[in-house]
Amino acid sequence: MRKLNAVILVAFLAVAVTGTLAAQTQADLDAQRAQIQSDRNAIVATELPLTTEQTTTFWPLYKQYRADVQKVGDRMVKLITDYANSYNTTLTDEQAAALLKEFLAIQGETLKVKEQYAPRFGAILPAKSVLRFYQIENKLDAFLMKNVVAQIPLAK
Repeated sequence: MRKLNAVILVAFLAVAVTGTLAAQTQADLDAQRAQIQSDRNAIVATELPLTTEQTTTFWPLYKQYRADVQKVGDRMVKLITDYANSYNTTLTDEQAAALLKEFLAIQGETLKVKEQYAPRFGAILPAKSVLRFYQIENKLDAFLMKNVVAQIPLAK
């Protein structure tokens, strides 16, 4: 049953992400990102077994973690939006270099956030649970990015 619930939630995430790039207003984008986060919380809760004591310390830390990850995600949304807005114009080598530089900086910042939080999660969860948590996060991130990047045409 847990697996079925997770599959249903992941399927919903796919639909939500598809609409994210097509969102016409910031309010639409914010609402969809909030829904994705809510679904993400449900998947983590389903797939990461926690004791009552762990629950009381994990979720506040997870909320901080996701807020920091979302700040980096805001940069990715801006990068994708900037790219989409300039797609039908001629992309110069200078613009392409700037986009690539920002993309790599975002990836580095994402890794930095994950590295900063790993010992904090390790202080409240056993190592196997921290690993499982990061695996869950990685799978969700990969799934979301797969659906996002499928909609982004290659540079011309």
